[in-house]
Amino acid sequence: MLLTAFRGVEREAEEALRRSQQLFSTIFRANPAAVILSFWADGKCVDANEAYARLTGYEREELIGKTTVELNIWMSSEERQRVVVELAEKGHMENVELTLRRKNGELINTIAGGEVITLDGERYILSFFVDITERRRMEVALRESEEKYRNILESIADGYY
Repeated sequence: MLLTAFRGVEREAEEALRRSQQLFSTIFRANPAAVILSFWADGKCVDANEAYARLTGYEREELIGKTTVELNIWMSSEERQRVVVELAEKGHMENVELTLRRKNGELINTIAGGEVITLDGERYILSFFVDITERRRMEVALRESEEKYRNILESIADGYY
C-alpha cells in the first residue's frame, strides 16, 4: 500500500516536472524578445530563440556551443564585464542598455535583462534583449531637428511670435 502511494506521488512529480519543462520551452521559443540561455561557467550558448538569431544575424546553429565573445557580439569588453559583475553580485539585471554587434558588423542598441538560474544542478544565464535601435535613431533625429529649428529661430533678426 505504501509503495503504491509512493509510485502515485512519484508519477505526479514527474508529470509536474514535464509540464514545467514544456511551459519553459514554450515561453522560451514563443517569446518576441530575443532570448539566449548560456552556461554560467564558460558562457557557451546552450540555446537561443529565433528572435535572438534574427537580432544578432546568426543562425541558431551558429550560436549553439559558442560564446558571445567568440562571436564578437559585445561592442566593448568593459560593457560585458559590467554585465558579468552585476549578474554575479545580484543574480539578475534589469533594463540595462547595451550596444551589441550583429554578424554583419552593424551595431544595435538593446535593452537587456538577465537572470542566473539553476537547472538540474547546473547554473545558467537566461538573457533577454529588445532591439531599440530604431527608437534611438528617431530620438537623435528629433534632437537634431529641434536644434536646427532653434538655430533658425535664434538667427532671425526680426521679431517673431
